[in-house]
Amino acid sequence: DNKTKKITKISNVILVFDGHHNETFQKTISPNSWFQYIITSGINKEKDRADNYIIEEALPELRDWDCNNHELGYVHLITADKELSQRARATGVMNGGSIVYPPKFWKQYLPNLQRTQKRNQDV
Repeated sequence: DNKTKKITKISNVILVFDGHHNETFQKTISPNSWFQYIITSGINKEKDRADNYIIEEALPELRDWDCNNHELGYVHLITADKELSQRARATGVMNGGSIVYPPKFWKQYLPNLQRTQKRNQDV
């Protein structure tokens, strides 16, 4: 399908999780800087911590990156959360990207992305 073909190259992946009640905020960036792993602070027991981080931090960072003369390209959000999907679209940062249901990502998108990344690394 056409939407599957849109995701052809990984340029920046941000994986965000709600931290447990005893975890503090952690941000890990891989050595090649295309992959970030975020655990939000669970100390305040705030609801939707990861969702709020995506909307308030991650997407604005992508918008700022785009404004600094980089080509942002498509922003795809992998989620089954309808409210998060609506909030993300309302930011205007998705740039024609899509909301992808997690089982579809694992079945269709991930194998294509892995092949493409391997090809790009072999070049």
